[in-house]
Amino acid sequence: MKQKLVLVVLLILSLKGFSQDSKFRLELNYPLTIDDNIIGRNYNGIVDAGLKYRFWDLGLVNLGAGVNAGFYKNTKEDRLPGPDTSTFIISPKIFAEFNIPAIPKLSPNAGVGYSVLFYKVKEYYMDDDIVVDPLDGINLNAGVAYDLTKSLFVQVQYDFIRLRLEEGIPDFKYNTNVNILKAGLGIRF
Repeated sequence: MKQKLVLVVLLILSLKGFSQDSKFRLELNYPLTIDDNIIGRNYNGIVDAGLKYRFWDLGLVNLGAGVNAGFYKNTKEDRLPGPDTSTFIISPKIFAEFNIPAIPKLSPNAGVGYSVLFYKVKEYYMDDDIVVDPLDGINLNAGVAYDLTKSLFVQVQYDFIRLRLEEGIPDFKYNTNVNILKAGLGIRF
């Protein structure tokens, strides 16, 4: 399995060479749920993967579009046996990446998009999974990337998701605000 993963990474890196001017970015992050809210209190981040494409270079700013997909698993340590729940968050977005001539290896970025949270519930006494209606809302994010090489970078990103409320759900911060801090690696190709 590790050999296949290394082969795929090498293949991606060789597709376009080792250029910082590459338009595509592939990211792999560890998502850390933060704050006291419906996601932060009940789920641990497992993995978040993203693909971004820069389509407009304006000199000091690059504009692009991307999508991230994250997987989160419920925390069951403090509960009695109950459902095993997982959440899958898909976040398409548009973003601006800022070029700082004095620090060319550092790239701050900001984005806006829309996130959809899909839930799957598995009861220990049932054979079938229960699919819950998805939640959705506006996503704002900001981050910074630092180039290790011409094609490899590390990054930190903060995502804020403001969930749209269904009728009958109280408008409390716990029900509406999702905060996620992501740290990871990326490659340009």
